[in-house]
Amino acid sequence: MAEFLGLGLALGVLPIATGTLNRLKEFGFNLQTYGTALAVYLAVSSSGDVIMRVRHYVIGKDLEHARLVKKSFTESFTMITVAGAIVAQIAFTGLSLEHIRGTHWTAYAALVISLIAGCLAVYFSCSLQLLLSGLHGAQDIYDWLTRPGPADISGVVGRVPSASAAILLVTPARLLNFSLRHSWSVWAYTLGLVHRTSSRDEWQGLTTRNIDYLHCLYGDLHCDVRLPS
Repeated sequence: MAEFLGLGLALGVLPIATGTLNRLKEFGFNLQTYGTALAVYLAVSSSGDVIMRVRHYVIGKDLEHARLVKKSFTESFTMITVAGAIVAQIAFTGLSLEHIRGTHWTAYAALVISLIAGCLAVYFSCSLQLLLSGLHGAQDIYDWLTRPGPADISGVVGRVPSASAAILLVTPARLLNFSLRHSWSVWAYTLGLVHRTSSRDEWQGLTTRNIDYLHCLYGDLHCDVRLPS
């Protein structure tokens, strides 16, 4: 019995250890290539995943792989443009509700933030779609996704993933995620108020509103909308 438990524990720990080791290798590469500050940012953001994707599946591979990367991001930008416009419209509608100023002030602020972030998500998605559409050939896409790297021992200058391109590619998804999180917290809080109030024309006291909103804010901070990046 103990042997089976040990085997199960080893099989469970092995993928975690392998993933951690790969992350440490990627962090070492980013630290050497981009410097400390940018390497730390890439380690905690989805931009690091784009760096890893370009490094392993684009650099040194057939140029058509760069075209596939462009296609996948272009399709995700189309979805983000539509979703960002919808979320921004919902936030704009929420700001015009009759009793919205009777809620906790952070709920009103979250709707404003959701509206701005949704509009920015649409703007960056459209801008990046136009930018990528201007890259006609696979070589153009490859050159945009990468930049010259440090020379090796023989003096040959290779290519490394472009950090600026990676950050730009994930910006629309991050903005939409940011907008959705704030919008979710406001509507969860507002629906909770409607449910708790006996008459829909009356609102709970300030103390109850504070407690309700803190509960919704706590749930929002532990929720993450996973978007393609």
